[in-house]
This record gives sequence, C-alpha cells and structure tokens, in this order.
Amino acid sequence: MTESLVAVRVELPTYSLSFTIEVPISATVLDVKRAISVSCAGQPRVEGQRIIWRGRYLGDQEKISDIWKTADEQRIVHLSVHPSGWSGAPPSSSSTTTTIPISDKGKSSLLQRDVPSNTPSVPPGVPSHPFAHLPLDHQFIAYIHQAALSKLTRGLIERPQYSVIPSRTVALENLENKGYVWPSILDEPYPVSHHGDGSGLQYELMTTDGKSYLSLCNPGSRPTVEQVHALKILTYTFSILFLQPLPQSPAPTPTTSSNETVPHQLNDLLQQLGLPTLRAIPNVNVGVGANIPAPGGEAQILPDIPVRVLLAPLVMVLFRTLLLLYFFSPTRKPLLGLCIIAWIIYEMWTNVRNVVLGPLNRERERLAGVAAAAEAARQAPGQGQPGGPPATPAPPAQSDIPTPAQNQEAQGPPPPSNSASLLDLLARIGIDTENKLLWPTSSPRTPFSPPSMMHKVTTFVSLLALTLHPEAWNRRRAALKTREGRLRTEANVMEREIERLEGHELSEEDKKREETTAVLRVQHGRRAPWMKTYIQRVRGGEWVDDL
Repeated sequence: MTESLVAVRVELPTYSLSFTIEVPISATVLDVKRAISVSCAGQPRVEGQRIIWRGRYLGDQEKISDIWKTADEQRIVHLSVHPSGWSGAPPSSSSTTTTIPISDKGKSSLLQRDVPSNTPSVPPGVPSHPFAHLPLDHQFIAYIHQAALSKLTRGLIERPQYSVIPSRTVALENLENKGYVWPSILDEPYPVSHHGDGSGLQYELMTTDGKSYLSLCNPGSRPTVEQVHALKILTYTFSILFLQPLPQSPAPTPTTSSNETVPHQLNDLLQQLGLPTLRAIPNVNVGVGANIPAPGGEAQILPDIPVRVLLAPLVMVLFRTLLLLYFFSPTRKPLLGLCIIAWIIYEMWTNVRNVVLGPLNRERERLAGVAAAAEAARQAPGQGQPGGPPATPAPPAQSDIPTPAQNQEAQGPPPPSNSASLLDLLARIGIDTENKLLWPTSSPRTPFSPPSMMHKVTTFVSLLALTLHPEAWNRRRAALKTREGRLRTEANVMEREIERLEGHELSEEDKKREETTAVLRVQHGRRAPWMKTYIQRVRGGEWVDDL
C-alpha cells in the first residue's frame, strides 16, 4: 500500500523564496533536506542546510509525524543555507516564485485592480504566478485572501493550487515596518466543518458595472465554522491589501486614490455575525521620512508620558488638598491658605519632575556621554606632534607594571539616588556618604576614623524622628537592604575558592572569576578595621526587613 504524502512549505527568507515539497508522513528531517536539495533552485547540499521550526533547529532524525501531530496543522519550516552549501547558483532575491496560475473566474475585483508595484521586473523566461502584478509584500496576503474566498464560497472561487507560494516573511516584515502587528489568525488552520452545521452560506457570482461580486443566496442562514473562520481572515486581508506599499526608493511617487467600495452584502453578513464592518482605505502616499525625527534631536529622547503613573499621585494630592480645605478655611486664615497652595504646587512639581523630567534628563545625559566618548575616540589619533604621527610613549619599567588585581578597580559604590524629593533626601541621610567609605576606589592617604559619639547620637535622634514617617522608613529600609545584599554577595565571592585540577588549565570563566575575586580582596584590604567589623555584623545579622 502506498504511503500517504504530506505537503511541507519551505521558506527561504534570504532570497525571498517559498516553495512546497511532498514527503511521506513517516519521513525524517533528513528526507526533507534531500527533497529540498532536489526541488530548490541552486540545489543546496544536505550538509549545508539548516531547517528551523518555531525558533529551533530540527535534528536530522526527527520525524514529520512527531513534529506535526494533526493533519490540519500547517507544515511550515524556514530554510537556512550556508554560503558554501550551494551546488549551483543560488536563486536570485529579485526573481518571482513560480506557480501554477488559477482561472480568471477565481480572481476577485480587488486582486484584478491596478496596484502600483515596486517589485523588479521578471525575466522573460520565468513564469509568473497570478499575484505577480501585486507588490511583493501583498502577494502572500493575496494568497491567503484567495484561499479564504474559496472556503467562504465552497469552491465557487477556485482555491490557489500550486507548488510555490509567495513569501510569508516578506509580508510580515513589511506589515511590521508600517507599524501594524501580524494577525495570528492568518497562520491558524481552518476548523473542520461537521455535518450538523448545515449547508452554510451559499453565494453566486454577479457582475455589476463590469466587475464581479459575490451575492448571498440564502440570507439569514447560519455559516459553518469554516466560513466563520474565512470571514475573520477576510476582515484582515481586505484592510491589509488596501494599505499602500512602502516605497523602495526615495523618489516621490504620485498620489493615487481608490474608489473601490465594499459590497454591502458582505457588511450586512458581518453585522449579523457580530464582526466589525469593512471600509475602503484610500491609498495616499506619505513621505518616507515625514514622521521620522532627526537623529540626536530632542524628539529622539523625549519619552512617552506615562499618564497612569503621573495621574495616581496627582489624585492623591487632590484628596489631601480637599481634606486640608475641609478642616482649615483659607478665607479665615489667608496665611495658612498660601502655605497650602505652596505645598500643592511643590507636590505637583515633584511628581511631574520624577515621572516626566527624570527619564528625559537621564537619557540626555546618556546621549551626551556617548557623544563625548565618540568625540574623544575621534580625536585620539591626533595626539602628539601636529601634522605628524602620534608620539610613542616610552615602555614602562618592569617595576611600574601593575598586576591585574592592582590594575583593575572593583565596582564603585552604588549610584546615589537621582530623586530630588524632600522625603527621599531625608530618608537617605548619610547613606551615600557611608557607601563611598565602604567601597573605596583607591587607597586613602590617611585611614578613615570611626564616627564619633556625638555623630552617633545626632544621627540616632534625627533618624528616630524621621523614620516615624512610614514612607521615610520604607525608603531607607530599601536602600539599606540593597547595600547589605551587595556586601554579603561580595563576601561570599571572596571566600569561594576555585577548584584547580592537575593538568587542566582554567577556563575563561574561571579566570574572570579569579580576577574578580582578587579585585574584591584588594578593595576589602583598603577598608578601615571598623568597616570590616560592620561587614561582619551585616553577615551575621538578620535582614533589615526582619527587624
């Protein structure tokens, strides 16, 4: 008994080529590669092929039946060929894929209309498929559109049947470049209709003003699940096909408008099914760089304003204001009213500065740092004598060459908070200064003395008063937890020894780990004894959250 064959669609995105092969249901990936070597132009060798399915490479021994377990699932794989794996000349990326043409009665008026094509002309010896007159990014959508019409009309419009289909990757990339998301329903298989679904919708072809349209013969009938799926696909393909293709050259193209109208019978049916109606979108060419901001400009670093993040604190400020106005009348006590107004303005400005201006300033500083680094790299070769090559520095003496542990500096203290909020500044009193002492970047000339008793008493009293505010205590606790967590991690790294096997060299990862450990130990040696005592208390104590 002859084993049944299944069709596998192969996409070669590098050359904008797609084709279909037929292999037995029990075939392996190696058999698929052999079939590709025979069917694909250029005949790529088996050892030079890589088959990709859902983001992973398929092994040669994997079976088709294990990869696609159901018969209705679409079998689509991507092909990657090594440049040295071609037996002949690879296919040209500008050539149009060959297909078997379908009859004229199966073409809808949308696919027969004149659409400006940006695709290169096809050589005379290469046969073209029915969608060759469309732009390259519309050809796969037109194929899906034609198949959906065939499912909707129960074969009245002929389903495209050919071995090579347009590239899905080109259509997906062009749709995303226009700012749209690829509809997942275009990749879903059609559900199987059952006998209990009824006869479904019946259509007939009618001609109006010299154009072919579909006319519903049984209004009010219930469509089958297959027809419902086709209608959902058509709601996307109609709109995508009306989108103007992106121009391939900077030269402006003439503006064209479309007078096509969607048949009212189709909109009536979509309303009965609870689906959105279709509308024709006029084709208007827009300049390629019309909405593209200039690189390095202010528009490039201006972020989107997070309305929700900004609205929540402003609403709380409004509630607190109403509460104050309820207890204190500004008309009777004008001075108190002025204080309330000043406090409201300060709170609102603080929220706007933290949410809007904070990210903007950080991005501006980052871009300024990148520009300064690029300028320094550009001016570096010009050092030395003017008009001549840069001066060559004298080689350092052997005693001046630092060891890797001395040459490398460990990571400095945690960056200070950029928040200018008064509550945040009060909550972080002394933390940034203490962090600089705990993570010295160089050996101090004089050892740091421990804090005096007066300093300890003053700090204790001020923190006791400040941390009565719950938010101040929460922010200080978060900062202390970050510092203590880093100290514990560094202490664990310094104590961990790297296992050395005789006769084996250390790997690159072990060498980097050993250098990092040496740098941390050098930094730990720069700390004063009272700082080391504090670190031991941190390691032996509880987390600040448990206090």
